[in-house]
Amino acid sequence: MINLDNRKPIATSYNISYIPGINIVETYITDELPPLELCATSFYILFHKNKLILANNLRRGMEISGGHIDPGETIHEAALRESREETGCFNIRYIGHFVRKHTSNSEVEQDYKYPHPISYMTFFVGIADEIDLDLIFEDECGKPFEIPLGDFGYFVPDVYKQEWESFVEKHAIKEMLKYSFDMYCLSKH
Repeated sequence: MINLDNRKPIATSYNISYIPGINIVETYITDELPPLELCATSFYILFHKNKLILANNLRRGMEISGGHIDPGETIHEAALRESREETGCFNIRYIGHFVRKHTSNSEVEQDYKYPHPISYMTFFVGIADEIDLDLIFEDECGKPFEIPLGDFGYFVPDVYKQEWESFVEKHAIKEMLKYSFDMYCLSKH
């Protein structure tokens, strides 16, 4: 079992729209993974050739590649598979991860498909050695977004600015993206 009791989250958000009822979402940098039975989804924040690679979901737009964990998969295997299907990234070198703990005090429908009242999402950070656009599931995603990196963060092209700002705010991931950038920079030395 993951123990976050004595850790301070890098970010805390309240009442995220995709979690039922009144909720709190805490993001941690940790070496531990949550228990599989409490983690239904996993993701990969990917870098390739000094660019942040984001999925271009045909329904939802810009997002971190990832999704549901299939039966028999580990949390990490699911993130790798989803990233390959959504961005074409493969030969991914792991450099760290975050765990998001969701706590909700509301009742949910009996067929609610996520762990409740506590659940986790795992966000791995990695460097993709290669991208093959033919690996992308074309019924789900288009060509991935490539966000250039500078010495102090992300240089979002004007054409993506509005979608980027909406994406960062909707998913409350500003701090996670900052720390991912730092992990990437440190891994290059």
